[in-house]
Amino acid sequence: PRLPPKISSALAPFLSSLLGWSDELSLADLARMARKQELPLLVALAPPAIVVEPAADKALAESLQLADFDPTRVTRKVVEVMPRSAEVIDLTGPLQEAARREPMHLRHDGHWTRAGHEVVATELTAAVRELLEVP
Repeated sequence: PRLPPKISSALAPFLSSLLGWSDELSLADLARMARKQELPLLVALAPPAIVVEPAADKALAESLQLADFDPTRVTRKVVEVMPRSAEVIDLTGPLQEAARREPMHLRHDGHWTRAGHEVVATELTAAVRELLEVP
């Protein structure tokens, strides 16, 4: 299955700038490429600050008239269209849990803080080790 247009267009800048791919590439295409090369495929879903720390971003959501917006919808849709051969790690839970202790995102631009990077690194390390069966 191909990505829905809204998701594809949201991912396009990331894919084209980071990987040199066009927005025509679907997750199914990526999964086929990985299988052809006999490589595992791990897709990490990184939620925006408004999902991780909704109370902190409430004013932003209100100013953008996003009061009824469900920011978890995109993640759920990506998981729905994910090829079965891909492993998915959703970073929402670990980031939300850690955000109870300290901010996970910078307030001025939404990038992760040092603590946010540490949470993501820990989660991705565990996922990659499991995927590659590394003790």
